[in-house]
Amino acid sequence: MRSARSPQPSSWWGPLAKLSPRQRLVLIGGSTLLLYCTFWLGGSLAGNKSWHRGRAGYLDSLFTSGRPYLESRVASQDHSPRCCSNDDCFEEDTGRHVILTVVRNQHDIMLLEELSCSVRKANPLHELVALTALGDLTADQEVHIRSLAELLYVQDPLLGNDPRWLSLKAWELSEYDAILLLDVHITLKMDISPVYQLPTDFATTLDQEWGRFRYSALGQADGTMIMLRPCPAVAKHMQALLQSQPQLHFANQGGYNDFLDWYFKRTRYILPPEWNALPSQLINETMTLGGTQPRMLRLPDHRPWEAGNLPKGAEHLCKGPPR
Repeated sequence: MRSARSPQPSSWWGPLAKLSPRQRLVLIGGSTLLLYCTFWLGGSLAGNKSWHRGRAGYLDSLFTSGRPYLESRVASQDHSPRCCSNDDCFEEDTGRHVILTVVRNQHDIMLLEELSCSVRKANPLHELVALTALGDLTADQEVHIRSLAELLYVQDPLLGNDPRWLSLKAWELSEYDAILLLDVHITLKMDISPVYQLPTDFATTLDQEWGRFRYSALGQADGTMIMLRPCPAVAKHMQALLQSQPQLHFANQGGYNDFLDWYFKRTRYILPPEWNALPSQLINETMTLGGTQPRMLRLPDHRPWEAGNLPKGAEHLCKGPPR
């Protein structure tokens, strides 16, 4: 009489059935770790150095029950107030427009000299305002700044070492209808008035330095040039998020840019490169790769002649190098 055969394991379970529970646990855990490491390494091979901090941090948030949306703000979880949107932004616009930059030390003042010169030459009808924190500057430095721009004092939000965090205070300046917020190392080449006519409350350009350090949020928006419409409610909301959610500081080399990239990703208006062109990305030093003349240029964040030479971009200076 033929004995009954014991049930056979399915084909995919067969090899695992021969292992002890401990061995199966080690095998499954090791496979999971391998997949995670592959996911991590892939960013490095693609040249995205902050991929570790961004994508890996995103996974970490899932595993630790943190907020799993570090790619962008999600309105269903962190709804942002808005003072206007689309064409509504023009209804109460009375033309109170200003160019704003942040100046917090002597190094910034040296750069402000160039920005101020380019505003006077290319946009003489536009006011330039320098934003600083109380206690940052000496009396002599304040006098120097007032010869170049209007000086405006605000309290320092004290977020990390990047002095540009102070720029978030721009959303509180409701005495203006629209603000062109620029890093102090930008120089203007053409009229920038059209930017104030955009049907949006936030506009920026994309980062053109594809081979450089990438931000840990989306890695696209460039916070060195922003058109914004002040809204104290937005300012309050952003600062509350930063105080309650430390991960939104994006504690790396681009925390300020990261946060703006994260906050406005779903609502921003993207401008072409001519609004924030890089000298290294110009054809014959005169035109963007798209064939347009640059309205403004983002120079290095130091005086281009500090290294003892005249690197790319010095030919566009309004003041020119000292003799």
